[in-house]
Amino acid sequence: MNLEPLKFDTMEVNTSLAKKFFEDHPNLVEQPKTDLEKDTYLRGAIENLPEKFKKLANLIEKNSDLFCQLEYYTRKFPVKTTKNNDLKLLVHYLNYHSLCNEPVIVGNIIKIPSIIISDTTPLVNLGLIADIFLAEFKEAILISTTKSVAICTLFKELCEEAGLSVLIKISNTHSSSLSHYEKDWGSCVGIITRRSDIESAVDVFLNAPIMNIWAVKMIYVEESAIERFKQLIGSKAIRKTEKISQFCTDTYHYNNKVYLFEFIKDTAAQLSTSQMYIPILTYRTVKDLLSLIDTSLCVSLWSSDVAESNEIANSLKSSIVWINDYGNFNGSLRIAQPYFSHLNLINNKFKTKITPQIEHLMKLRSEWLKKDIYVRRELVLGYLKGKNYTFNFDMDFVDVGKDFMCVGKVMPVDMVYLEDISLHDVLRAITRGSGVLYYSKGDIDEYYSYLTKINAPIVFLENELSPSCDGDVSVYKIPSGRTKAIWTSFGTIFAN
Repeated sequence: MNLEPLKFDTMEVNTSLAKKFFEDHPNLVEQPKTDLEKDTYLRGAIENLPEKFKKLANLIEKNSDLFCQLEYYTRKFPVKTTKNNDLKLLVHYLNYHSLCNEPVIVGNIIKIPSIIISDTTPLVNLGLIADIFLAEFKEAILISTTKSVAICTLFKELCEEAGLSVLIKISNTHSSSLSHYEKDWGSCVGIITRRSDIESAVDVFLNAPIMNIWAVKMIYVEESAIERFKQLIGSKAIRKTEKISQFCTDTYHYNNKVYLFEFIKDTAAQLSTSQMYIPILTYRTVKDLLSLIDTSLCVSLWSSDVAESNEIANSLKSSIVWINDYGNFNGSLRIAQPYFSHLNLINNKFKTKITPQIEHLMKLRSEWLKKDIYVRRELVLGYLKGKNYTFNFDMDFVDVGKDFMCVGKVMPVDMVYLEDISLHDVLRAITRGSGVLYYSKGDIDEYYSYLTKINAPIVFLENELSPSCDGDVSVYKIPSGRTKAIWTSFGTIFAN
């Protein structure tokens, strides 16, 4: 018997505020041109910057309904995801910097104070404006398309009301520089272990966003739990055969999502632009699972075994791990940092060729990481004992609520390239375990010489490091590494 796909009622979304915004802004696509080719931009510290960040965050919250409606009206982004994910992270990031006015280590990295908001760029990326002003630019530039210009215009107006200068430039929708975020469509991986509330996990994944960076792109299920998982999917979705079915054991359709069980190709063929294809793969052991998962922005891990969930969560390279939950950003303002550190690493990464110096640095780092982080701290600070120098390594955080716990920690990257940056930031990078390629136009002082004596992972370059298109090594230009958050939900994990 052939079953017809489930028919979902068309949900009416209120867009009255969005329509009113367009009525009040009849010439949105006629923004003045902004020169991005000039060599210099006006720079200087802005007075009362923390207060302006706080005011902007408050204005965004007051206009949250308008933002959600505009996102749905112009880009078809779901209202719930915009409000609970993008806007919450954006507000958190601004509020954090309103309380902690430490200069962001991007002053030497940001050359053009611009943010690209293409047809597909997440709204949360507007939070990069905090980095621009903390890097002491006097104004920020939003590069939008005709589809995203309404969102950019609203944000510009709120920035100016808060006392921050913002310009808008409209660029070609088909510009290659504006489409780089499309590859991140679906940046979350789901993991279901045999000891978990599988029914809750299924409900979460079935109702996750579609074709959005917060969408679930792949789900791994422990082999002994796959039949239970398939049974629950089958009770709510429709089993349907199509062309892609030849590459998997079963295909189930649910609300424009197609779940592909045991999919045998590397990537799912996008047979329809209105559907999202989600492979379901099995694994046997934790070691097997960790070997299968590539780095992703976030992971939703379902397990009632504390030891197992901690092992998996801490071993993953993902920036955000939810244990027994998904898309939850309640708690500390610093829950926004994993996303923006992930973003900054992507934007400040380049490839270079392997040289004898880089090979030497890799060996130094390998030996350095064998030492406990507390041992590394003592070694790094050894030269400073008895001297008048204040140093703070503490970049981690813990936040405990009624039904959740969030742990954030700063993780090293393999290799960073630093130019004439503060000693404080060099020491932080080394202590965490990042290998440092350091170039200075001045002389190397006595302390840097000490770092070589203790075999710290730092190599001093005689010339600036140049990117290479055919390079084999990834290098980052930010010393802060990446922030990782593990968010654990309590309460219903033993339902099954």
